[in-house]
Amino acid sequence: MPEFVTGAIFDEAKREALRRKKMKEIQHVKLEKNAGGVCVQILHIGPYEEEYRSLQKIEQYMKENNLVKNGPHHEIYLSDPRRTSPEKLRTIPRQPVRKRDMNYVPQS
Repeated sequence: MPEFVTGAIFDEAKREALRRKKMKEIQHVKLEKNAGGVCVQILHIGPYEEEYRSLQKIEQYMKENNLVKNGPHHEIYLSDPRRTSPEKLRTIPRQPVRKRDMNYVPQS
């Protein structure tokens, strides 16, 4: 969100969306700050059900580059699924990462 979108503006927009759209799912939408940082991301084109293929590519890239997860996975939705056919949906899955600690020994 742009910097000018405050919690109050977000809450008002959410109330208005609930009033107009009558979609119960809107009540679960949250405004959260993301600390940012280094992420691995990929452009996924296609249905959400096939996004796991793009996530596998992210995992492979992380492995090849000695990276580990450093925060929750999140996504940027570039398409409106109500107006875009599933095969043309565009999503950017993102995974915050950091370099693997070379002294870390995984427990079996």
